[in-house]
Amino acid sequence: MTEYAETPELDANPYPGLRPFETEEDYLFFGRDGQSEEILARLRRQRMVAVVGTSGSGKSSLIRAGLLPYVYGGFMSGAGSHWRVAVMRPGGDPIRNLARALYVPSVLARPEATEEEARQEGLVLEMTLRRPRFRSTSCSPCGPILSGTAPAIAICLRR
Repeated sequence: MTEYAETPELDANPYPGLRPFETEEDYLFFGRDGQSEEILARLRRQRMVAVVGTSGSGKSSLIRAGLLPYVYGGFMSGAGSHWRVAVMRPGGDPIRNLARALYVPSVLARPEATEEEARQEGLVLEMTLRRPRFRSTSCSPCGPILSGTAPAIAICLRR
């Protein structure tokens, strides 16, 4: 009879299944050798990079567990390591969902705003994002992504 070595039990499954990897799971994220570094290099040269792919192809995981750890770690020369990050899903109303993701205290909202002020300021942000001039490529580095229909993740930097 063959004896097998005991296998230690894992506390948790190291793979997230169908959901994307999160930033704090970067130690589990692998198999995209060089892609995070390539996005980082492109961000150093230009203010916007779009990661485009079919649904379920790993765009969110690449950004969250691949790129963001580099960004938070200070690998963006001259940009520091203090970043405000908004995570959103385009859904049926991408502009509204972007405004909602941006207008939170950890990103753009004023922490001291009353509930009514925050609601009004959030609506102003959404209306601004909906303005055709804002979405044009000459006024916003995110223009083609905001008005596009392909699944995409845009990383925009403002200096």
